[in-house]
Amino acid sequence: MVQMNNVRKVYESSNTVALDGVSLTVGRGEIVGIAGVDGNGQSQLAQIVTGVLVPEGGELDLKNKKIAVFSPEGFIEERVSHIPEDRNKMGLIGSMSISDNIVLKSTEKPEFSKKNGLLLKKKAIKGYAEEMREKYDIRCVSVEQEARNLSGGNQQKVILARELEGNPDLLVAVHPTRGLDIGATRFVHDSMIAARDRGCGVLLISADFDEILEVSDRIVVMFEGQVMGEYPGKNPPIQEISLAMAGK
Repeated sequence: MVQMNNVRKVYESSNTVALDGVSLTVGRGEIVGIAGVDGNGQSQLAQIVTGVLVPEGGELDLKNKKIAVFSPEGFIEERVSHIPEDRNKMGLIGSMSISDNIVLKSTEKPEFSKKNGLLLKKKAIKGYAEEMREKYDIRCVSVEQEARNLSGGNQQKVILARELEGNPDLLVAVHPTRGLDIGATRFVHDSMIAARDRGCGVLLISADFDEILEVSDRIVVMFEGQVMGEYPGKNPPIQEISLAMAGK
């Protein structure tokens, strides 16, 4: 599905290494959890795998094709979906309606617009949003209300509806349950597991070690921009992983 080989990235602002020779794979139908304390290169890893950042060294293969041009649009076309680490700043446009956020990446599709997105089919968009509201249990007064007025859990469900309904080949989920209550957390986990069971590869990045342990099929530990080790998700060696997270 996706394979990184010796990928390197340096912070533009401080000339500090963010990723240093990172190699990992995510196959179809598996959840690979990236464990580690925040600030050890996980954000840069996610941004490279979604086309936001360009690596300065190494290679990234997506579905057995080497990526030469890094752009979010290109990765979206390759059916890569993304649950970003900040749902308000990166995942939603708060002043837009729930329905518009749900179809944000699909406005050029003929079922939602005419003339390649120039004329939106508002009735069709609202009808689809109502379907997603029911399927993803988005609790709101109306799908026409602004997304910023939703609770954190319901905002995340809007993002899930947008990112999972296209049946992605790869889902990159970054801190997907941060700030959510137990019910919303369970819903997000169940949604990721269901995507995996449909054959989607899932790259889960989380500072919540319990979350990594609960849903990962494989666990990769990162420290100071490097991969410290890879471990099975079933019966993982907890003490060994904890030491690796501390750089030992």
